[in-house]
Amino acid sequence: MVELLLRHDAPRFDTTFGERAAEMLSEPRLRRFRELAVVFYLRTELFESILPRIRRRLSFVAPRELLVEELPPRGRIDWSRTMAASLRDRPGEAPLEVQTRQRRRHFATPENLLTVVTLLEYRAAAQRLLESETAQEGARSIRHPLNELVDACTRELVFPQFAGLVRDAHAIIDGHASDAPADLEARVAAQLVPGRNSAYDDLLAWRVKLAALHLLDRSAETPPEAMLGSDPARDNYLYQIWLFYELADFLQHAGQLDDWNVGQMVLTFRWGQSGSEQRYRLQHDQEIASHWERAP
Repeated sequence: MVELLLRHDAPRFDTTFGERAAEMLSEPRLRRFRELAVVFYLRTELFESILPRIRRRLSFVAPRELLVEELPPRGRIDWSRTMAASLRDRPGEAPLEVQTRQRRRHFATPENLLTVVTLLEYRAAAQRLLESETAQEGARSIRHPLNELVDACTRELVFPQFAGLVRDAHAIIDGHASDAPADLEARVAAQLVPGRNSAYDDLLAWRVKLAALHLLDRSAETPPEAMLGSDPARDNYLYQIWLFYELADFLQHAGQLDDWNVGQMVLTFRWGQSGSEQRYRLQHDQEIASHWERAP
């Protein structure tokens, strides 16, 4: 169901799936669908809420730096150091250079590094899923909504303060730096002010969900926790559209699908022996209350 919705009707995925309290779905064969659903579901929170707030209030450090400048200087002159250097290098002459103190903003903070690491990891996860989709769907995968997610990550990484951190972030992900992503998370968590509603706090929580959010299961006996799933009250409706999408996907792969109006849930297809094919029109009747008795 997840795969079919993302392949053919991504907007319906957004209105169908959400975070709910339930038991964990432990079926190993569904691991890829879990990753597909969670990666796509979390995109809105990251791109529309967390990252805009991070860009508006980027963390930075601004240490005082001692610089040697030609006249006229831009920083505040440190006269004692300037005169000492002048007496040492050019005794009896006016100084041609002065030593100044300046504050320069640096954006290579753990918080911003973690943001770039997150974007790189998120893009890599989406690209892995797209490769799997391409293996199944071929050229049709170019229309998959995960392509937009990959492009969105790339656009964010072009942001000037992020672009300068990409190399260091790659080193962290690849294990060539002193810190691993988990170490970076710990440093960010330690530096954040308790009780303050920070976008970096939300980024840490988002990373936890990306790693730990599972698909919903209603038959296991484990304690309820945050899961990604649909409203149980809509199970019958979801069962109907699942059958509809399975049939449409089958007809599309068989080359028998002539037209598919996704919004109105109407499709036109051909079926029959060669030379005697009949044309059919199938429409989902949303007035049917239930097709599935004793749903789990």
